[in-house]
Amino acid sequence: MIRLSANPKYEKRVLIYLASIAFVWCLLVIPVIFQMRIHPGGALFAILWLLGYSWLSVTTSYAFTTYLGYFFVNQDKSLPELDRTPIDKTVAIACPVRNEEVGLYERLSYSLNGNVGGVIDFWLLSDSDESEEPRERDVVRRLRENFPAANLYYRRRTVHKHFKPGNLAEWLFLRGGKHYDYFFILDADSLVKPGTIDKLLRKAEHPANWDIWHFQCKTALMHDFTHYAHLQKIALDIYERLVFPTVYAICGQWISYGHSNLVNTRGFMLAMPPTDELSHDVWDAAALDRVGYRSVVVTDVMVYEEAPANSFIAHKRDKRWTQGSLSALKLLGDNRVSVIQRFFVFQGAAQFINNVVFLFWLLLQFWNMVSWDYGALDFPLNFTLGPFLMNQTLLLTTLFSMVTFLAHPFLVAKSAKDVRDYFGLLLYSNLI
Repeated sequence: MIRLSANPKYEKRVLIYLASIAFVWCLLVIPVIFQMRIHPGGALFAILWLLGYSWLSVTTSYAFTTYLGYFFVNQDKSLPELDRTPIDKTVAIACPVRNEEVGLYERLSYSLNGNVGGVIDFWLLSDSDESEEPRERDVVRRLRENFPAANLYYRRRTVHKHFKPGNLAEWLFLRGGKHYDYFFILDADSLVKPGTIDKLLRKAEHPANWDIWHFQCKTALMHDFTHYAHLQKIALDIYERLVFPTVYAICGQWISYGHSNLVNTRGFMLAMPPTDELSHDVWDAAALDRVGYRSVVVTDVMVYEEAPANSFIAHKRDKRWTQGSLSALKLLGDNRVSVIQRFFVFQGAAQFINNVVFLFWLLLQFWNMVSWDYGALDFPLNFTLGPFLMNQTLLLTTLFSMVTFLAHPFLVAKSAKDVRDYFGLLLYSNLI
């Protein structure tokens, strides 16, 4: 049986949301189809042009519907939590590392402050080269001087298989990780504020959250010392304010980021995502959804992570994300995963595919202008704007798309500084 959502009470919302996206897509595509004039010999060209336009219109429709939904849902509704932290539930902070060059002790020291001791242990799960082991053990030794030594553990794998997912799986099944009730995935470049783990545990144990096995914290970038890093921080801030909470409020579930999340150990081992996939975050949420449980955003908990300092670092990361997101498209055929979770998988891959499709589409436009005496296709000129003749349908769809993608940041601007930052981001990312 096909499920729209992991939680039945959100199915009506999900249906309205997906139907709205489809409706907007039809408004963008169908009028264009009826106004296209295909010249003799140009049928194949016209089909390719229309396929490119239709594909890009999916993202436009998704974006517009989501931005519109911002005005109709309560994005700030936080999950209920217990009054006191349970003392009978155990948590492990699992920090996978591989050849971390600098700052490991300082970041861990900050993150463990107010987050370790009692029922909360810390595990440094190393996938580093053997030469790094003495330095990592020294980091743990120094941490034990400031935090309860009995709660801190170190493990280095000698066989580095399946990267981070394999690291976590080996710890869960062979190193005692399975004995914890929950584990929190802490990336080595992240900072967690004091009390974060306690707060997440109180939420995880609240009866109202019984069907949630994955609690994803919001994230923000820090140390944006370069111009590129600052722009990345602004872009993430827009999405964390506008897109992520809106989609989550509508659908009642969200994706995993692969870190900065509290995970139900028993549920994770029951779902057991594959360890040989690059984008394990996509598979984590899908695997939990497959067995009927949700991944959610914890809107009142923030974790900070390092910003990529330049485009070369970001490109290396994005290349890995692209490969993983494209590989995850195989989930679209898995009917055990809810429709909305599969839609998230599709959108995750589409953001990378769009770049190739858009380039292909622009090249088609150029080819249509220079390689045909009259063009393979055209549109009737039925609208006058000053001295210019143009097609009204194409003008309206173009303006619709431009407003959707250029104006949305200002919906969440809270100050003059936000307006200035968002305008600078748009100017840089779209023109420079």
